[in-house]
Amino acid sequence: MSDSMNVRATLPVGSDLEHNALVHACAAVRDREERTQDDQLGDGRHPAPGFDLEASDRRIAESWMLADRLDNRGPVGVPLGIADEIAEYLARLTRNELEEILESPGTAPIGVHIESRTSLMSLLGSLDVAIKRELMTT
Repeated sequence: MSDSMNVRATLPVGSDLEHNALVHACAAVRDREERTQDDQLGDGRHPAPGFDLEASDRRIAESWMLADRLDNRGPVGVPLGIADEIAEYLARLTRNELEEILESPGTAPIGVHIESRTSLMSLLGSLDVAIKRELMTT
């Protein structure tokens, strides 16, 4: 097992919204890596210089491992090898959720809608802190 699979940023997962966001983030990591592999290797040609198939396979494996751990609920260890991609997904999701609230306000006050999304922002902040903490100790 590679070092990046062993080093993890521990992240609390407390709500269904957080759980589902992380499950979707794992799928997004796999999809991106698989598309990249198809682009690089799809027609049997050699990959472009700089493409690391082993690292790509490792990120796919890490995303599967994280998704499996999410089945248990509670805190999970996000492998550092995919932590930035998970954080990027959470940031885009949070932005999209907030834009949707602003573009189509409902009957409830906007604060009610925003409050329901604070767990995504909190999860993103927790991941950022956990990554920094883990990087400082390694």
